[in-house]
Amino acid sequence: MTPTSRDIRTLARLVSALAKAEEVAALSRPWRGVGEHLLGLTQEARQIALDGFLCHSGIDRASVIQAIDDFDPSGPASEDDPVISYATLADYARISSEQRWLWEGWIARGVLNVIAAEPGTGKTRFALDLARRLWFGLSWPDGQPNPWPPGTRTLWIQADRAFPEMLEAARAFGLPDEAIALGSSPDDPMGSLDLDDPETLAALSERIQAAGPVVVIIDTVMMTTSKNLCRPEDARAFFAPIMELAASSVVAFLALTHLSKDKEALGRRIVEKARVVIKMTKPDPEGQPHRRRFWVDKTAALNPPPLGVTMSDKGNDYDFTPPTEPDPNKGGRTPDKREKAVEFIRSKLAERDGRIWTELEVEWEAGGQSGKTFRRAVKDMEAAGELSTEGGPGTRKQKTLHQAGGDPETSPDFRTEPPHPMK
Repeated sequence: MTPTSRDIRTLARLVSALAKAEEVAALSRPWRGVGEHLLGLTQEARQIALDGFLCHSGIDRASVIQAIDDFDPSGPASEDDPVISYATLADYARISSEQRWLWEGWIARGVLNVIAAEPGTGKTRFALDLARRLWFGLSWPDGQPNPWPPGTRTLWIQADRAFPEMLEAARAFGLPDEAIALGSSPDDPMGSLDLDDPETLAALSERIQAAGPVVVIIDTVMMTTSKNLCRPEDARAFFAPIMELAASSVVAFLALTHLSKDKEALGRRIVEKARVVIKMTKPDPEGQPHRRRFWVDKTAALNPPPLGVTMSDKGNDYDFTPPTEPDPNKGGRTPDKREKAVEFIRSKLAERDGRIWTELEVEWEAGGQSGKTFRRAVKDMEAAGELSTEGGPGTRKQKTLHQAGGDPETSPDFRTEPPHPMK
């Protein structure tokens, strides 16, 4: 509770009506409360209030008063005991006045961003398409204007070692080789992939300054570390220097990673560290193999509307009608297989009306098809009025199928007795 030399200086300045609010805020406890009280009093009342506090505090009043009297309140602060200062939001606003977004709503500058997708969905192609738009000064995928001048580079850390595929795709996109800088040296272009190494990070910082990119792609992030990114301590050790580098360079870092079977980014710690998390899926791989769904899954800002992506060899095309998963199959065969059965029955009845159900079903199954699909096709055709049935259990007649309007009595296959017990 004994006042420090900084406390004595501030109390002396308070009594002389020279102290400012930030000096009072720097007082140690309980002197901060005393200082805040004195700050609200007139100069004449401050000495009386301070004496009253000292008389009831149990502190050596005489020594404190003497120390205050000996202190020159208008003199400079001691170099050994500086007044603590602190930042406010105004200080942050001053240094963050530059544009905060690389692509507004989607990729933020100076922080870690993540795009997560299943293997083979097109993460690398998406990142190459960003590089294409930056280099040629094209608009962003959602139509927003791209504020970066043509010739803006992208820096790439190809940790998946897929250099041949990346080179081929980049050239197919029309990107010149100089559009993409690598985070490595010219004598070892496939090196510098270990982001656990402080020397690699230091060299990466220098290459960012030299190449002048606005985005750094880490493809994929799990391949740049030997740490277990599911463990909090490992994730903290790995991501902290990368996040610091992003902040100091004011460059957007975009880490590519995979989705789990539950459609979550692998390594939940990466989601904690990222400012923005983008996901990309292929909802209808059979019906729309080149279409992707693309959306922001995590952000501190408002989520932009999801996009549809059409992959092509020359670059991606985007729209605001993203694909969705097809309706789930609610049991039974898919409609196209049932329609195939319907066409089979139609053709057989067109050749000869009044076909015996079991014989026709056996012929269908001989082609590797399902009897269940055949029976459902018959029910659908009956419901549509396209065919009728005759005979069956209790009639001593084989169940036969007839075209709508056909005459059972004139059918060549109409039988009153089954020709064989198995039929």
